[in-house]
Amino acid sequence: MKPGLRTVGLDRVAAAMLPEDAVIAVPDCLGAAAMARWPDRRVLPHHGLLPGMPLPDLTLLHKDLLDRLSRPVLAALLRGCRPVLATEDILLLRPALRVAAGAVPPSWQAEMARLRERAELPLLPRPEPSGTALIVAAYGEGDVGEDAATVVAGRIAAKAGFARVVLAGPEAGFDLARRADLVVLAGGEALRDTEDGQPRPEHVSDTAGLLRHAQELGRVTAALGVGVGTLRSADGMAAYAQALGRCRHVSVRDPGALRLVREELGVGQARLAADAGFGLDPWVWPAAVPEAGRPLALVVPRGPDGEAEAGWAGLIRALGRSQEVVVVQHARRDRALCERLAALTGARLEALAEHGVMRAPALYRRAGTVVTADHHGLLFGLLAGCRLLPVAAEGGPQARLIRWALPSLRPALMSPDRIPEAEALLAAVAQPDPAEVAALQGRVMELPAQLAAAMLGPRALRTTMDSIRAALAARPEAEEEPAMEAALAA
Repeated sequence: MKPGLRTVGLDRVAAAMLPEDAVIAVPDCLGAAAMARWPDRRVLPHHGLLPGMPLPDLTLLHKDLLDRLSRPVLAALLRGCRPVLATEDILLLRPALRVAAGAVPPSWQAEMARLRERAELPLLPRPEPSGTALIVAAYGEGDVGEDAATVVAGRIAAKAGFARVVLAGPEAGFDLARRADLVVLAGGEALRDTEDGQPRPEHVSDTAGLLRHAQELGRVTAALGVGVGTLRSADGMAAYAQALGRCRHVSVRDPGALRLVREELGVGQARLAADAGFGLDPWVWPAAVPEAGRPLALVVPRGPDGEAEAGWAGLIRALGRSQEVVVVQHARRDRALCERLAALTGARLEALAEHGVMRAPALYRRAGTVVTADHHGLLFGLLAGCRLLPVAAEGGPQARLIRWALPSLRPALMSPDRIPEAEALLAAVAQPDPAEVAALQGRVMELPAQLAAAMLGPRALRTTMDSIRAALAARPEAEEEPAMEAALAA
């Protein structure tokens, strides 16, 4: 997004807005700001524009973001509207019946004709298959848990037969989709339109919009082990329903996500898997080397609340009486909290968010106890065989996972709103049942077979899992894993 679009674009819309303009369509990256600025009008982020809908009263287009619109929608806008403003970067459109043809400067008319011709051009022929899978998630954006899910999704694609795997964030994903045979959406709470109570329509564009873009290019799409965050808008729900409904494979990480995706989004082919991160061991992490003792206690905090901060500090001090405590920062957004806790308590700080997925096993395998408010802190602790104390809000990803698949940890689950004294917390630490962890890993181990079957088309999807496993077992394994490539979005 060009600098200044967030403010200049909306200022341009405001200058042209008329009292009778009830529906305003803007790029997804401007959606939240536009909703706050015009609460009395319907603001329609671009992901909410669907073929056949009535034309909005005003539509703001940014020329660098046209691929975030579906081709039929863009063509309909350029056919049915006239510009009331055109600059080097943006177009502001109104339905043609409300704009006199003589009021449009010839240069604006020429620009509309150029863009309309581009939008209506037939797609380039699909290139020959290259064996490339593009994995798109919040990769490289400072969250080690999201990076873990992305890397494992890449391994799943490799084990399903793809010779080349590219890992990317969404910005790069839009550019790279044309060169891929398969485009995969991965990550934790990949399906959401709200974050911290605020609308985030740009996230729908980054996920559902990317799948739709790949589908319009004729690419096969899939969603691997994804989770559901907060989905509140009808426009967001419709965008996800449309994009996921056209995917060859859709798997989700917990039963709550499966219920929403099947029943509310209508994606009947969705199936229950587990968080892709459970494939870290044995697919990504090096083999464990036995060590004498586990001297560390890891604390993985989340949240800015001052009262919670005091509770975390007390817990760190209590743990520190008998072992070395390490404050672990999993996400860039938690940096300030982790730094304050380390300064308050004298505990060592380990910024996994900066060091990446491969640093995690060396740290977690030296820990006897993990106290975590982060979902992937729980996951890493499970894979490393640690004793665990999960601190999680009811309905959050940690609580959903424990109530579904980890009954051995249910007595240890603590609400962040009702944290008892540190000593009582420590008494609740529990050892997870290895069989429960193995069952979750097994769900992820099945995903390569499912993805390979999906690539063969709908008929293969009806094949039983027993026959899929038999077919894969009969196929010789490749001698080498395909190379992983990272394409980080700016």
